[in-house]
Amino acid sequence: MNRLFRSLIVATWAVSLAMSPQSAKGQDDAEAAKEGKRLAGLWRIDVFEWDGQRSSAKEFKDTSSGIFESRWLFTTTKAEWVVNPDFRFEYARYKLDLRANPRTIDVQAYNETFKGIYQLDEKVLKACFSVRNPEGKKLGPGKENRPTDFTTKERSERLLLFFVRDKPEKK
Repeated sequence: MNRLFRSLIVATWAVSLAMSPQSAKGQDDAEAAKEGKRLAGLWRIDVFEWDGQRSSAKEFKDTSSGIFESRWLFTTTKAEWVVNPDFRFEYARYKLDLRANPRTIDVQAYNETFKGIYQLDEKVLKACFSVRNPEGKKLGPGKENRPTDFTTKERSERLLLFFVRDKPEKK
């Protein structure tokens, strides 16, 4: 399980990246901006699945990784990993293709492009990426070009995340 959560810490950024609602070529920029606004807000990871191994916030007792306790703050220009109110990480840029079915997201980080799919409603953001993480080291694009569904299995080199909308803490 340690390998899974080491991978989790490294891999979670894949969806939670600096947001600039960029659109795919020929796509309506206004529509992409509207989708970026739908993503805006505070989110937390509820389910994490890597290569068929699933963990959820409800069943996870070891809080040492901080993954399920931390939050992700999405704005229309960036996303930050909010470990606590005084400690945040900023991540990379992405492009959405709202014409694709399922909708696609291309994340640019660490000089790599990670291709994924996503589904968004008011309370849940579901995303699946093709990502490899050999021996818990540096992430790279997975063996497949882009997932076609929201599933993982052993050695699939897929990362599936379910985020739920969260309320900001009151000070």
